[in-house]
Amino acid sequence: MGIPGLDEEDITLIFRAKQVSPTRFYETQPREVPTDNIKSAHINVPPVLIAAVCVSSLIYTALMALVWHKSRGEVGTTSDPDYFLSMQNSTMSVLGILCDIYPTLWTLRSAVKLWAMTLSSLGVALALRANPMYPLWLNIWSALASFSCGAIQSGITLELFLACLIA
Repeated sequence: MGIPGLDEEDITLIFRAKQVSPTRFYETQPREVPTDNIKSAHINVPPVLIAAVCVSSLIYTALMALVWHKSRGEVGTTSDPDYFLSMQNSTMSVLGILCDIYPTLWTLRSAVKLWAMTLSSLGVALALRANPMYPLWLNIWSALASFSCGAIQSGITLELFLACLIA
């Protein structure tokens, strides 16, 4: 006599749950699930992610070289729409870097943390420096600083992903 799909241990746990408080019931150790037939979903993720970051970085670098070549060599003003786009891009890059770094601050090994903190500091410094550059220097330098911040952000994301995957 039994319930289909449940073995004797499951039935015993159900009857114990009626006798003990709910908080105490959840303190019991769960049974181990056999993982022999479960295939890992992230076997091909690192090569695909590394290739995606590298290819997109090359495309962005080519586009930045094209922008550099086509630049008129003018100093921007704070009333330019590009100045506000630069502010938006810098703000989003800083937010992206902080969202990458914050969850991993207490879990990473020291070498990975050192590289991540160094790159994130450089990225945030470039993002904060891109806006004051725009009205003072040629606006292409501001665009280069903003581009570099985005490239650093994708590098940090890739580094942290690989570090968490290996750990």
